[in-house]
Amino acid sequence: MDHSSFTAAFLEDAHLQVLLIQESLEILGKNPADLIALANLRRGFHTLKSTAATMSLLPLSELCKAHEALLIPLLEQQSTISPEALAMMGDAVLFVEKELGKIKEAAAE
Repeated sequence: MDHSSFTAAFLEDAHLQVLLIQESLEILGKNPADLIALANLRRGFHTLKSTAATMSLLPLSELCKAHEALLIPLLEQQSTISPEALAMMGDAVLFVEKELGKIKEAAAE
């Protein structure tokens, strides 16, 4: 069975989620109390977690799951996100982008 169409759809969706996460991180860097950006950040990690798991990319899914878990209490408590947490999530996005690049290269072979 050819999985190339699934991989292409995953990469397209993952790219959109990375953009959402990056945009949310930028907003939160300026206003750590922005609950909409915080919710969008959580949603981006949540969606990546789910789609990565569907594609059996378990390390990527687990990374996103861990970041989502950090965001849920902040949203429930309507709290601000710390600069350290923002930096950690920024590093996570860099890792995600690197992994997506590897998947794209492998799919092109």
